[in-house]
Amino acid sequence: MKNILAAPALHEKLKDLRRLKKINQTTLAEKIGVSQSNYNKIENGLTEISITKFFRALEVLDVSLEDFFGLQLLNEHHENNQAMIRLYTQMMARDQELISQLKENAEMYKEKCEELRKELSELKNDSPVRKKK
Repeated sequence: MKNILAAPALHEKLKDLRRLKKINQTTLAEKIGVSQSNYNKIENGLTEISITKFFRALEVLDVSLEDFFGLQLLNEHHENNQAMIRLYTQMMARDQELISQLKENAEMYKEKCEELRKELSELKNDSPVRKKK
């Protein structure tokens, strides 16, 4: 089984990087060990590039595998997601704390209202208007 690297738009990325680095097809082809015509077929998506030749092209183009496939961006995105998860977790913990405090306050106010009702009831029972009857 031939060891090849086939990915959608791989050839387009190679072409864009080669042009960005201002290297012509002939030079890159020579440095990775293929003919210029074969390299032209790779860039045009007509043939696949072996893993060995692909890694050699990355070396010549001075591009890491992570940068080539955009994994660096994915890692940054993952880190941002992790930071958002941490923030969300902190907010949820704070919200739970606030809910507990509100429950305690509600219970305290409920007890205070009950005490006031009892006092009011006692005042009504002791009122002079009641005693006249």
